[in-house]
Amino acid sequence: MSVDAARQLLGGRFAATQFVFAETLIENFATDEHFDLVICEGTIPFQLDPPEFLRRVAAFAAPDGIVVTTCVDGVSMLAETLRRLTGALLTQPEQSTAAKLEKLLPVFAPHLATLRGMSRSHEDWILDQIIQPLVGRLLSIDEAIVALDPDFDAHGTSPRFLSDWRWHKDIHGSSKNYNLVAREAYARNLHNLIDYRFVGDAREAEDNRQLLEQGDTLFYLVQQYVQTRHSALLADLPERVAEVAALCRRFAPVTAAAFTDYRQALMQWRRTGCMPACDDFAACFGRGQQYLSFVRR
Repeated sequence: MSVDAARQLLGGRFAATQFVFAETLIENFATDEHFDLVICEGTIPFQLDPPEFLRRVAAFAAPDGIVVTTCVDGVSMLAETLRRLTGALLTQPEQSTAAKLEKLLPVFAPHLATLRGMSRSHEDWILDQIIQPLVGRLLSIDEAIVALDPDFDAHGTSPRFLSDWRWHKDIHGSSKNYNLVAREAYARNLHNLIDYRFVGDAREAEDNRQLLEQGDTLFYLVQQYVQTRHSALLADLPERVAEVAALCRRFAPVTAAAFTDYRQALMQWRRTGCMPACDDFAACFGRGQQYLSFVRR
């Protein structure tokens, strides 16, 4: 169990420190104590109500305490979203997990072989990213900031893209607008989450809003298809992927070619029932989840 692993890890590295493990759902956890550091990694996105879940977790932070969470949006998740679609197209719901894994391993192994610093086995990645059902909603950095405003100030991100060029004399009083600056930085750098191979200059927020709209829509369409297998949900997917490619062409032509490649593969699947290898798309991976920290006011 992960709790046992945590006991071993913390006990081995911090033998002189006493740790208390509460084996309970986060929703059911209760204490009058507040903490200097609250961490919730890889948990809040895909909850049914991520903003409310985040507020629940953050409520345990003390004044001036730090909250660290992870976020996922439709842009950072897009390449994995399309791979989830591929996984659904090539398998059947009634198949066992082992059968799905056997079918999908040769499909995705060439993709995963392109990743630098791959830390999981290919089997574990397919189980986590493709086979495991996702039933909840995404949580973007922007949504997380809005959820905790005005009680928390956005502090830092990984990958790092926050910068504040305001003169120090403009930052004073009770309203320092850290959250507004962070939201604007996210809006202008969002495109850099779509393909980990490239980093571009900041863009107009409106251009990235269109990219996020397509990414979010594709995520929820694919999520619905995986749950229901209603083929009508796939009707406009190729054109939405084409729109993503057109948007990417403005800042990352190689990324645009990757999504064009996937669109062509999807069109061939619709004609023939066969999903071809996507050589250009194979090396395209989003930046997945991002870390975001807050300071409680």
